Amino acid sequence: MRMIDNFFDLFALHDAEYDKYPKSWIRASGKNLNKIFCKLLPGNYLDFLKSEIKLKTGINISTQTIKDWVSGRYGIPLIALEIVSRNIQDKKKIINSIEYLNTNSHHKIVLPKRPSPDLFYFIGVIIGDGSMPVSIRKYNGKRRWKIAIEMTAIDYVKTVLIPLIKSLFNIKPRVYKRKREGKKETITLIMNSKIVYRFLEKIIEIPPGKKSNKVEIPDFNKISDRLIMATISGILDTEGGIHMFTFGGSSNSKMLREQIVEFLCKKGFEMKIWDWINIKGERTYSFGFKKINRNIIKKLKLKNKNLINYIMRACEVTG
Repeated sequence: MRMIDNFFDLFALHDAEYDKYPKSWIRASGKNLNKIFCKLLPGNYLDFLKSEIKLKTGINISTQTIKDWVSGRYGIPLIALEIVSRNIQDKKKIINSIEYLNTNSHHKIVLPKRPSPDLFYFIGVIIGDGSMPVSIRKYNGKRRWKIAIEMTAIDYVKTVLIPLIKSLFNIKPRVYKRKREGKKETITLIMNSKIVYRFLEKIIEIPPGKKSNKVEIPDFNKISDRLIMATISGILDTEGGIHMFTFGGSSNSKMLREQIVEFLCKKGFEMKIWDWINIKGERTYSFGFKKINRNIIKKLKLKNKNLINYIMRACEVTG
C-alpha cells in the first residue's frame, strides 16, 4: 500500500499518463485546506506554481486559475498540493485537511485517510467477487473507470454492501438485476468513479483487469490481525461456500490462499487445502475448514445472512 506514515498517500491518485489536461485532474477541497495551501506558498507563488506545473506536466496554467485555487473558488489539484509540500509533515497536514475530492463531474467523493476494518472488509469483497476491468470507451477512446460487484445474495447487497459503499466513498452504486433461465437472479453493483478506482489500484494496490491469479491481501505482513480478519471476512462473505463437503473458498491466486490459510491456522482453525485443474489447464487453489462450527461465524464476523444460515444448517447436519 502507498502510505505516508499512518495516512494513505492520496497524492498517488494523480496519474500523469491519463491526467494530461487540467479538466481531468483530481481536485481536493476542505475548510482548512486552502489555509494550509496558502501558508505553504512562497511569496512569488504565481511564478512558482506556473513554472513547477509546466515542468511536471508541460501545461501552461493561467494566473486566474491559480488565484481561483487560492481563493477557494475551485478545488486545488493534487499535483499543486504535492508541489507545495516541503516534507512529510506538510503532506500529512494536507491529507488530513481534505474533506472530499472531485474531477470535472463535480460529484463529491470521500476517501478513507487511514486503514479501517470497514475499508478492509470492502477490499475483501473486491478480492472475492469484484472486478476492475481495464477498458476503453469506443466513442472517445478514453479509459473507463468501472468497479463491479456481482452477487446472488440480494438482501446482503441491499443491507450491507450498498450502505458500506455509501459510508466509505459517498457513492450510491448503480444496481442492475439479471435473471437467467435455470439460474438464480444476480445483482450487480456498478461504480463509475476514477477516484475510487485509482484509490484501489494506486494506493491499496489491487491489480486491475484479470487480477485473480496475482491478487493478495494488501501488506499482509504489516497490517494488524484485525484488518486481515476483516479482509478474509469480506472474501468469504462474497466468495465462500460449500467446497468438498466443507465451508471454504477458492482463488486463482496461490499466494492469497497461502495468506488466508496461514492466518486462520494462527487463529486456531484447522484448515485443509486442495487444487483443481479445469479443462483449459488452469489451476484453482481451494481451502476449507476441517470442521464446520459456529466459531467461523463468530470469529470472522460474517455479515452475509444467507451464508450464515448456510453454515448454521451445516452445523446441524454435522453435529
